[in-house]
Amino acid sequence: MRIQLYFRILLSLFVLISLNSLGQQMPHFSQYMFNDFFLNPAIAGTKEKTEVKLTLRNQWSNFEESPKTQTFGFNTNYFDNMGLGAIILNDKTGPLNQTGLEIAYAYHLQLDDNSKLSLGLSAKAVQYVLNVSKLELEDPNDNTILFGNSEDKSMVPDASFGAYYYSDKLFAGISIPQLFQTSIRYDGSAGRINKEVRHYYLYGGYSFAINEDFEVQPSLLIKTILKAPTQLDFNVKATYKNLFWLGTSYRHKESSIVMLGLKWEKISIGYAYDYSITNIRKYSSGSHEIMLGLDIETKDLKPSVSRFK
Repeated sequence: MRIQLYFRILLSLFVLISLNSLGQQMPHFSQYMFNDFFLNPAIAGTKEKTEVKLTLRNQWSNFEESPKTQTFGFNTNYFDNMGLGAIILNDKTGPLNQTGLEIAYAYHLQLDDNSKLSLGLSAKAVQYVLNVSKLELEDPNDNTILFGNSEDKSMVPDASFGAYYYSDKLFAGISIPQLFQTSIRYDGSAGRINKEVRHYYLYGGYSFAINEDFEVQPSLLIKTILKAPTQLDFNVKATYKNLFWLGTSYRHKESSIVMLGLKWEKISIGYAYDYSITNIRKYSSGSHEIMLGLDIETKDLKPSVSRFK
């Protein structure tokens, strides 16, 4: 069957990329299964509705200058067989802040009556701001960074690619953010300070109906860059009547996570708490993440034919 062929192709990509040495540079989220468009531009428009999502994350609370991330995005299937979306990101870690805008397009291919394959591309622009007044150099005479400005800025363009297979029960995706690995050059620097690194996200899951009221969805997320350790997220989420959910995750060698949430009509809210299993737990009370969502029937956004008569 064609569906088996496409799924085997995706699975093979999972294995090939997973054999490399891995890691992470971009912000991560514990409730990624509710905000998966952030991971993969191919997910734009695949939910048969228009989604609006706001995510607020405080990593390692109690730490001074701990990472804080906010995202606001939407994606829609306004056009047949196509998805559009956009994401605004703000991420601050110590002296470094990044603010970006990403715009995505996806095209959906019908494989059979129950499954589709979506291919997506996105373009983004990110402004990096380095607050040099917060830097403490081991060598005070280090001229890598020139201290003439209180803030050094760099505007960086880049792109992402993604593929996403989905049916009523099964989903699997691969995405490559920061595709071009653009160099980051600050105004006050003596040379190139850093560059964006190509990431590889691989993930999938399956929904099991326990009975008419309960559904359980296990999923796996693999995050990787070259020459760094692999990061694996194992997740299980249980949903009751599509109204309440409770879940747990294990981020390999990093943290254990609990999640809970509810949906009321078109509005959803979720919360995740990360408990670190590394030595950082001695100094941090954990990480907190809040997700707010609004689901809109896309047909409600389209003009009625009668309006033009």
